Amino acid sequence: MPKVSIIVPIYNVSKYLERSIISIQNQTLKDIEIILINDGSTDNSLDICKRYTKYDDRIRLIDKPNGGVSSARNIGLEIATGDYIGFVDPDDWIDKNMYLKMYKQITKYDADICLCDHYEVNITGKNIQRNEINRVVLEKQQIINEIILPMLSPRYTKPYEYIKISRPMWSGLYKATLLRDNKVKFDKGLIKAQDVLFNLNAHIVANKVTYLNKPLYYYLKRDESTTNKYHKNINHIGKIYQNRIKKFYFDNELDKFGNRFDTILFNARLVKIINEFKNPNTSLINKLKFCRASFKKIEPIVDKLDVKNAKFKHKILFSVIKLRLYFVLYLYYKFKDNL
Repeated sequence: MPKVSIIVPIYNVSKYLERSIISIQNQTLKDIEIILINDGSTDNSLDICKRYTKYDDRIRLIDKPNGGVSSARNIGLEIATGDYIGFVDPDDWIDKNMYLKMYKQITKYDADICLCDHYEVNITGKNIQRNEINRVVLEKQQIINEIILPMLSPRYTKPYEYIKISRPMWSGLYKATLLRDNKVKFDKGLIKAQDVLFNLNAHIVANKVTYLNKPLYYYLKRDESTTNKYHKNINHIGKIYQNRIKKFYFDNELDKFGNRFDTILFNARLVKIINEFKNPNTSLINKLKFCRASFKKIEPIVDKLDVKNAKFKHKILFSVIKLRLYFVLYLYYKFKDNL
């Protein structure tokens, strides 16, 4: 039985795939299982996978019809035989010591989950994205206060709270029995943010989490990635996600730790507005009208935004929204990545 199973969902990423696979093969932790799941790629991603499978018997290749990234990852979870499970996206890559360091850490503390930091890479270079966790080991209530609540949502209304926590699952290593025994899987009904809900569901059942404050994962922020595109069905996608998050929030009685649901609603509205700003078929005037009408619907929340205590980036954002400077907001999100 391998120490770690690494699940890689693959769909039309031939340009980046080899770098990703090689970085996993070169891990200093050799006792690993590499699960490549081709999710109906129409480029030559499958051929690349087959080529690497021929000379590395640690690789297991699954070729399936396209069903989405959640279905691909879930198949990986079903067939994984490792004691621990990690995830790598096929356009990203990892430090050669990532899984050795995380395996040593998670076994040293007998933890259910190990978290690390990551690099965000774009055309201008790389930036370290650190989790704002101030201890090596966290147990039940600490996990809720210092990981789950910040991961679920910051609090933009009074009293303001923003703790930076990585939400994707690729910066984590998970005990396989934790996921299996608690039936933690990826939600196939979600097109976006599946990893957030997965991570919340994993952490809420964890008894112990350990944090390794080293950047070991390289996340490639691509211009052509889905996060930078206009989604015409964002209202439907957002409603499903919001309902899932609402259920998680109230089922686990997280409201007793302070109101974050106002911020969840605010962020949901902001996501729709930013998406509309990317709409190539809508005029600027109509984009600004949509923005104005959207914030009008949550005016009581906007009025409660805690400008005074917010971090600088949020202080500016909240001020612009409170002053109804929607054209400034449009310019900010249009040029945000160039700032």
